[in-house]
Amino acid sequence: MGKGLEEKACFGRAAAMAELALGRYGLRDARLRPLSHGFRQVFLVESPSRGRFALKTYGAPPKVGEGEHSDPRHRTGPGLRSPETLRAQLLWLSALRRETDLAVPEPVPLPDGSLVGEVSFADLPPLRALLRRVSARHGELYRPDHPPRRFALLRWVPGETREDPTAADLSRVGRLAAGLHDHAERYGPPDASALPRWDWSWPFGSSAPLWQEGEAFYSAEEMAVLCEVGRRVREDLEGLGQGSGAFGPIHRDLTLKNLLFGGPGAAPKEAVGVTDFDQCGLGYYLFDLSVVLRALRPRWRRAGRPPELVEGRVREALFAGYDSVRGLPPGHERRLGAFDALQRVAAINRALELRAGPKGHRTRGEGFLRDSVTWLKRNYLR
Repeated sequence: MGKGLEEKACFGRAAAMAELALGRYGLRDARLRPLSHGFRQVFLVESPSRGRFALKTYGAPPKVGEGEHSDPRHRTGPGLRSPETLRAQLLWLSALRRETDLAVPEPVPLPDGSLVGEVSFADLPPLRALLRRVSARHGELYRPDHPPRRFALLRWVPGETREDPTAADLSRVGRLAAGLHDHAERYGPPDASALPRWDWSWPFGSSAPLWQEGEAFYSAEEMAVLCEVGRRVREDLEGLGQGSGAFGPIHRDLTLKNLLFGGPGAAPKEAVGVTDFDQCGLGYYLFDLSVVLRALRPRWRRAGRPPELVEGRVREALFAGYDSVRGLPPGHERRLGAFDALQRVAAINRALELRAGPKGHRTRGEGFLRDSVTWLKRNYLR
C-alpha cells in the first residue's frame, strides 16, 4: 500500500473507532477533528447541543508479566496506558474539578459511571463493512480482530497557548502549579500503585538501560560520572523526603503547549488552565516547576534572551506566584538541578534502548550520548 493510502486508511479506522466511542456517550450529532495521531489519538469533538470535548483513544499496551509491572520502565512507559493507570489518572482529574476551581479537563463518565471505555473494530456497524473490504485490498488495517482501543472523553479547556509568556503569565503558572500541589497534598489516590512514579528509580533503577547497555558504550570514566550523578540525585531527593508535603500526584508535563491562558470564551483573562494529564503520576512537586523552567530555556535562548533572564526573572516570577499559594521547600533552588539530571538520564536511557534495537538504530544519538556526560558534569556536578 502506498504511504498516502495507508495514512488515509489509518485515519479512516481511527475516525470510525472514535465515532463508535462517541456513540457510547450519546454524542451522535458531534463533529470530529483530529488533533494528534499515533499510539494516543486525540480528537476535538464539537456538539451543537452539548459543547466541546476532547476524545482520547489509546492503543492496547504490550502485555507484560505480573512481576514486570513493578519495573520502572513499565510504570513509566507502556504501563501508562493500562486501564488501571488511565482510571487512576482520570480519578485525580475528576477530584480536581470537583474540589477546586482550577481550569483542568473534566472527565465525562459513561452511562455506567466508568471513566474509561473500550471499543473494538469488530463492534463497528454493518455500514462500516465496506471500509473493511476496501482496505483489505491494500493490507489488513481493518481486520475484525484488530486490538481494541481504550477511550476517555474530557470537557474542553478554553484558552490559548503562548510562545513567549510574560512574567505575569509565569506568576499565574506558579499559582496554578501550587493549586495542583495543594490539592495533591490532601488527595489520597484510591489506587496509588497504578500511577507511574517519577522518582529516582525511573531513570536510575537496576533495570535501567544505563546499567544494562551503558557499559558497552561509555568508558569507565564516563560511567563513573553517571554513577556519581545517580548518587547525588538520590541524595538531593532524599533531602526532600516522600511525605505528602513534598511528594504526591503531579502533572509531570507543564510545558508551554499544555498551558492555556485566558482567551475568548475562557475564564477571566487572568486565568491559566492546563491540559494533557497523560503523564501525571506520583512525583516530587518541584519536578513540575523544573519542567516549566526547562521548557522555557531553549525557546528564549533562540530568541537571543540572555541566560540570566531565564535563570533570574523567570524563576523569580514563577516562584513568587507559587509561594503566594503554598510555601516552597527549603533549598528548592539547589535541588531543582536534580530534576534536570533525572530527565537527562531518562533521555540517555531512551537513546541506549534505540542502540540496542534494530541495526539501523545503532548509530542514532551517539553525539547526544557523549554530550550528555559533559552536560551533566558542567550543569549538575559542578
